[in-house]
Amino acid sequence: MLVVLNEQLDTLGSAQQTIVIVGGSCLALMGLRDATHDVDLVSQIDETLQIAIRDTALVEGLEMSWMNSSAMAFMAEDFEQSRCSLIMDLSRLKVLTLHVDDLFIMKVHAARNPQDFADLVLLWPRCSFVSANDVVGRYWVSYSMAYPDEFLHVYVQQVIDRAEWTSCDF
Repeated sequence: MLVVLNEQLDTLGSAQQTIVIVGGSCLALMGLRDATHDVDLVSQIDETLQIAIRDTALVEGLEMSWMNSSAMAFMAEDFEQSRCSLIMDLSRLKVLTLHVDDLFIMKVHAARNPQDFADLVLLWPRCSFVSANDVVGRYWVSYSMAYPDEFLHVYVQQVIDRAEWTSCDF
């Protein structure tokens, strides 16, 4: 799909676009998840990119919202594109993914459903955090305006415990 999106951007004569993929698509690109139903971005989608997304949807038989920037609502205050990883550098499309620590913190903040918990369990072994305290400290730097959560440490510790339990060989 990303190659087709690049082709659509080329057809439109677009300058190179840079997108930052997050969420389930990011986990899929990391090989931690089989698939996801959309591609979430923390990038602005300008008019040209929106047209290319629409045209790609038509060519590939996808939902019109297959790529969207709804994840911008969950973007950390301390987001820095320089921490992202380049995964594709095509003629019209540069594709980045969040650093695993940043993705973990963003998923903690989003934590809306059981899938987010499962994603956090998968991400934990790849993170550089060493404890729930480490995560919670970083969380409050990234989301200083978030609503206070007295159970945040407990939630993160549950993620860590589950990740460590599932990694045990029986």
